[in-house]
Amino acid sequence: MGGPNKLLLRLKSGTLVGHTADELLKASLSEVVAVTGHDSQNVDDELRSRELKRVFNPHFAVGMHSSIRQGILALEKEHDAFMICLADQPDFDAKVLDLMVEGFRRSAGDAIVFPTYRGAQGHPVLIPAVYREDILAHEDGDFGCAYLFKKYPEKLVGIPVESDRVVVDIDEPQDYLRHGGLHAT
Repeated sequence: MGGPNKLLLRLKSGTLVGHTADELLKASLSEVVAVTGHDSQNVDDELRSRELKRVFNPHFAVGMHSSIRQGILALEKEHDAFMICLADQPDFDAKVLDLMVEGFRRSAGDAIVFPTYRGAQGHPVLIPAVYREDILAHEDGDFGCAYLFKKYPEKLVGIPVESDRVVVDIDEPQDYLRHGGLHAT
């Protein structure tokens, strides 16, 4: 989406990135790391008042995977799993995160968990720590961790949800307007 940084666009609940951070902090997660890249100073300023760790990814232009790598490396303690969240989902909800954590806990500890809406895979994605080295060893690019889905299809667990919020994001100006966009900060 051209123009202003979409993460700083204002919606009813504040900025897009602020809303995402607030929902992450409401969920039953033990640690939250926000990885910034483009326009990092302004995004960092928006997140400064929240109880989370902020990390700058100097390689953000390489693609999403480099930010995932930075986030994993920034974790301060060992975890059973970590969640990869996008900051451009206007209806992001802590309840979905908690459902995913419950789904992971019911698994053998190696399930890759994601929400689904009417059969479509959504975001975020919860990845067990057993795949940490796979991620750190993989080359960076603009593809997230989709390669894990191909490599371990038997480990995929979709958690059905009743709302399209897990498949909706802001990529185009009309997406922003459809979700009650106000103005850029």
